[in-house]
Amino acid sequence: MKLFLILAVIFSIYSDNSFASSNVSQQSFENKIQSFKSFVRPYLNQYFGEQKVNNWLGVKKFELQMPEIPKNKSKAYDVSGIAKVKNTETSRKFSKDLEKKYGYAFLTELLKVVRNKKVDSKEVEQWLGALLQGGSREGIYRAIVLDNTYKRLENFERPLNDQIIIFIKYYFKTYLNKDISDESLEKIDFYSLKRFLVEKSLEIVDVFYINGQDDKSDLYAWYSLFSKDVALKYPTFFKENVMRKESDLKKQYIWAKSVPFQHLKSEVILKLHIILNSLQNI
Repeated sequence: MKLFLILAVIFSIYSDNSFASSNVSQQSFENKIQSFKSFVRPYLNQYFGEQKVNNWLGVKKFELQMPEIPKNKSKAYDVSGIAKVKNTETSRKFSKDLEKKYGYAFLTELLKVVRNKKVDSKEVEQWLGALLQGGSREGIYRAIVLDNTYKRLENFERPLNDQIIIFIKYYFKTYLNKDISDESLEKIDFYSLKRFLVEKSLEIVDVFYINGQDDKSDLYAWYSLFSKDVALKYPTFFKENVMRKESDLKKQYIWAKSVPFQHLKSEVILKLHIILNSLQNI
């Protein structure tokens, strides 16, 4: 058994040279090698120790599989989140000064990307008061997209361009596990689409959170894969925000685990609005 494992290590170390002349495509060959390394790594760890195996095979790459997208039964258009809510994430609460600072920055950006217009600082202060008194970020967002200002934007017909349609179809299939027809997209205006897409995404996020109970790994995986995906495809959309442009899957996962749930949800909201605005050239 030990001899077999040693031979497996030698095979892995010299695989690139040994199979250089293979007819298999380079990408396919590399995938086979990575699969082989993944297969033998746990057995090698048992006999030689993780440090030695890492020296031979390299440090194990951080990988995530897309979790099964849950079916949701939550209600859209729910603004109850703006009411005071019990904070169950006390271990990840910020100081009052930091919460105020982060809250002001979030609300300023939120109003800008949702409405695509100059932000009124007085309105930011009003929403900040609601946030600091226990309102949720999601609740405030839902209230904003259901107010008269946003309704007027939805009444202004702005057809979707081809880039938007391509993104929406891909996003629905990949991250919501749904299909959306060309006919449906032809009937919806840009601002209604933004609201609809975010609502459906937040519903999925909620179900991941509830179903996870004490293990939120599926939620963090979904968020991390989405964040890496858009960081690679649209790095220029996120300007100076370093974390949004981060394509390292592990860093996205660590970030998702480290912040309160409402902060994760707010990033989903902001990223989707930013992407759609940019694709629509607004």
